[in-house]
Amino acid sequence: VNFLSGKNFKITGVYNKEKSRLKNNKNVNYVKCNLLKLESVKKKIKNDKFDIIINSAAILKSNSKDYRSIIKLYDYNVNIQKNLLATISKKKRSIFIFFSSISIYEDINKKTQINEFHNYNLNNMYALSKICGENLLEAATISSNIFGISLRLSGVHGEGRNNGVIYNMFKNATNNEFVKINEPKSVFRLTFLDDINKAIYLIINKKLKTKYSFYNLASEDIYSLKKLADNVIKICKKGKLKLLSNSKIRYQVLNINKFKKDYKYKSTPLLKKLKKYNEYYKSLKNLEVNKWIYFDKRFLKYLAVLPRELSLVIL
Repeated sequence: VNFLSGKNFKITGVYNKEKSRLKNNKNVNYVKCNLLKLESVKKKIKNDKFDIIINSAAILKSNSKDYRSIIKLYDYNVNIQKNLLATISKKKRSIFIFFSSISIYEDINKKTQINEFHNYNLNNMYALSKICGENLLEAATISSNIFGISLRLSGVHGEGRNNGVIYNMFKNATNNEFVKINEPKSVFRLTFLDDINKAIYLIINKKLKTKYSFYNLASEDIYSLKKLADNVIKICKKGKLKLLSNSKIRYQVLNINKFKKDYKYKSTPLLKKLKKYNEYYKSLKNLEVNKWIYFDKRFLKYLAVLPRELSLVIL
């Protein structure tokens, strides 16, 4: 929100509940809407006014391992995508950006970067909901004037998220506690909000020719959890590293060469982003801060974005 409003974008935020968590920013307006209900979407989000729609809405985990709860997760994610696509004008030229996930790929145990044609993970309902969302978007581009792009993200971190590996490392280091690493040899290529901001801006400013495309998106740097923790402790000048006994070794590294080539994408160095996050973390008055566009286990929150001349929606 801050990035886009800083670029003179006019932003309309669409929320379902928890209005108190929404931040007031320049050029931001909020509208209440339940994206799970088609009539509500048609009434509150008139997509014929927007040139760009970005769907970042997702339930990440089910409330339990119960079959009904797992199916509900799948249904919610798929229905949100379906409802948004159903309201789009078929005649108006528009861009629809869908936030997909690294979860759609099968795990691999060797040091091989995952490209866009890696095998799908068909044993996870969250992954299936993202695969279905991508397929729905591709199908919509065939029968309309929509240009679709799916961005497959690794774990997203940055300002506003108060959980996850980055947040927990800074929390423990700042409190001069042990930064515990369960998988010191596991290697990742993370995604930060800065990466997503850059990617969206590049897409907005490019004249698209392909009706549908899909890309992996993450930071450039590849870090083991141990190396990541070492850098956090160094930045904070506090904390102690504690390696726990765990034989599990993961290598979850997205190959981002396709997006780099097509959009001349250059990620900000991870160390610089960690230093920026440290300044953000130190500014927090407490740990329960307003979240970025995230969806907890009970409530869905959405964001819609509309620029000055070019209309855009983020959900």
